[in-house]
Amino acid sequence: MFSKDCELGLKTTIHLVAQTQKGVKQNQKEIAEAIKAPISETSKILKVLAKKDIIKSTKGPTGGYEIDQSKLDNISICCVVKAIDGEEIYASCCLGLKSCKDSNSCLIQSDYKQFQHGLQKMHETTKVKNFASNFKVTPNAF
Repeated sequence: MFSKDCELGLKTTIHLVAQTQKGVKQNQKEIAEAIKAPISETSKILKVLAKKDIIKSTKGPTGGYEIDQSKLDNISICCVVKAIDGEEIYASCCLGLKSCKDSNSCLIQSDYKQFQHGLQKMHETTKVKNFASNFKVTPNAF
């Protein structure tokens, strides 16, 4: 359902929430190893998440990536999805057509729009912190 980059962004964010809750910052290599992803792809995702202000990057010998404590309760699955994949997942045509508009409905567009709306609401209300708390982030989780 999500792009590979979006899946990687979600894994990264979940991992960083768990680490931030322990008071631990992590570097790119540690994150890539934890989520079992190539460091080049992880680096790209970390830059996007930092640019979108979802994660925080600190330079220097005690630096690394973390999530600002004040944001832990507010980061939703939707925030990460929109940061990586954009809003298209919640508004695009189910068949991938560029000309799909509300006024030019196909047979399933109405039902699909309801599905997209429900999916977006679920993603908006599902906070990464709660997801990370209920999901045991262990060495084999990813």
